[in-house]
Order: sequence, then structure tokens, then C-alpha cells
Amino acid sequence: MKGVEHYIKTPLVLLAVLSLALAVFAVLTGAMHSLKKANAFFLTLSVLFFLFSVLVWLFSWSLLLVKHSKKRSFASVFCWGFASVFGSLTPIQLGSDALRSVFLREHLGISFSESFSASMIVKGLKFSVLALASTLIISWALIGGWADAVLFLPLLSGLLVVVLAALFFLLPLKKSVGYKISRFFERLSRKVHFLKPLGEYFVKYSDYLSHVRSGMLVVVFAMAAFSWFFEFFSLFFAFLSLGIKMPVLSLLALFVLLAVLERTPFLPRGILLVETVGFAFLSFPLITSASLSVPQIASVLVLFDLSRLVMPAVLSAAFYAFYSQRKRHPR
Repeated sequence: MKGVEHYIKTPLVLLAVLSLALAVFAVLTGAMHSLKKANAFFLTLSVLFFLFSVLVWLFSWSLLLVKHSKKRSFASVFCWGFASVFGSLTPIQLGSDALRSVFLREHLGISFSESFSASMIVKGLKFSVLALASTLIISWALIGGWADAVLFLPLLSGLLVVVLAALFFLLPLKKSVGYKISRFFERLSRKVHFLKPLGEYFVKYSDYLSHVRSGMLVVVFAMAAFSWFFEFFSLFFAFLSLGIKMPVLSLLALFVLLAVLERTPFLPRGILLVETVGFAFLSFPLITSASLSVPQIASVLVLFDLSRLVMPAVLSAAFYAFYSQRKRHPR
């Protein structure tokens, strides 16, 4: 476990830095007064709803792994999955996936490719839910005749990203497509050598997908919808805790935009980019149908970061410390 112990230091250090940065951001923007007046009940709901989103995601991921091999304990897979959530606070987007894979290989004998494959299926289906929701939102606004170019620019750009991501993760359901993607990366690896493992991986991923039944995909799709539902209400209650009411379409547009931005490669959960774009988005009265002050905007971003980043990472790190200790020294 020496390698793992060394690996987990990075997200823990970043968690401390992030917490300090949010405090400094709140002070510099004059948001401390608004934060002190935040409704504790709605803030708790915001934290809980985002936590529910994470747990639903992990439940569907664990279900895929256990169904693939019934010899594994669902509880063990789920617990190691939650124990790795704080790994998302790493400079790459695959931090928690990598940590989950390390834990599962060392403790349950599950291969890296199997863990990543289950993860990609859940992510692909979750992106497809977001793509469907974005399409419905745009159609709803167009039919209603209250389309706004300022709102549709982020919605359309977000829709394009999530559709491409969903296709990339789910097209290998057809083996011939998966093999074509594999050959594409193999050819590309002749010039960009570090892409070679991707070519090998997509063959394994296509084979893994071929063993997943359509009924299971429907179940995971439904759970992905619930996961997004909980995330949206986490953002909704972050606003409500400050007494800010946003138009539904504006809130949905912001949600889609942030959901895409937090998947930006090489940024831990889109930190800095999410806050910068979110701040700019909320600064337009045309979008919010209200003139939000700088402290109000900063406050809602801080509270949502608390719900989506700080609390899940703190709870996950605490659970890892407890669960790993229990596994080392069982009663």
C-alpha cells in the first residue's frame, strides 16, 4: 500500500489548498456577510443532494462490476468506490477512476481495464441523459417562443460537448466501431507514442460492453438520470440558501454549463474555470432576470463548491481512513 499512501497525498493537499482559496475568495469579494446569513437547512440539503448524486453514480458502477462477476461483494466494491471519491481532486480528470482501480486491484483482484470500463459505461449513459435534457430544454424554449441567444450559446456548446462524450463512450457497444476506434489510436500512436495503450484498451472495452445486457444499461441510464436530478437540486438549494430565485431556464443553462466545464481535462473538477465562467454567466442581468451583486454571486459559487467539492472529498477521505484501517485490522 506504500504507492497508494503516496498517491493520496496530492488530493488531500489540494483539498486543503481549495478550502483556503475559497475562504480567501469569499473575503476578497465581500461574500463573508452573505455566507454567514445563509440558510443552514437549505445549505444542508445542497450538500446532501450532491452526496446522493455521488452515491447513485457509485451504486450503478458497483452494480455493473458485480453483475459482470458475481464472486465479488457489492458492499466491498461500493465502499472502495466511495473511499476513492476524494481522488477527483487531482490535476487530471481520471484521478478518482485511477484511485478506484488501484484499490479494487489490490483488495478485490479487479483489473484496471474492468474498473475503467464500468466507469466509462456509467459516464457515457450519464452524458447521454444530460444531452437529452439539454435538447429538451432548448426545444421547450423554442416552442415557447422565449429563446434567448445569450442563454442558447452555452446550452448549444454544452450540448455539443456532452453528445460527443456520450458517443465516444457508448459507440463501442457495437464491436466493429470499438475496433475502429482502437485502430485509430494505434495509427495515431505511431506519432504520439503515449496513445498506444488506448488502442489496446478499446478492444478490451468493446469486449466488456458485449457482456453487458440491455436491461442493465436501462437500469444504469435511469440511475444516471437520478444522479443528474440530485446534482441539479444541489445547485438549486445553493441559490435558495441565499434567498436567490433564478428563472428555471437560466438555472438549467447554468447547470449544463457547469456540468460540462467541471469535466475539463487537466483541471481538478474544472476548478477555476467553473468559478470564472459561472461568475461571468451570473453577472448578466439578462440571464438572471435580476441584478446580482458581486458578493451574492461569489457566495453562491462558494456554497456550490462546498457541496460539489469540499464535503464529498472530506467525507470520502474520512471514510477511506476508517475503512482501510478496518481492513488492515479486522476484529
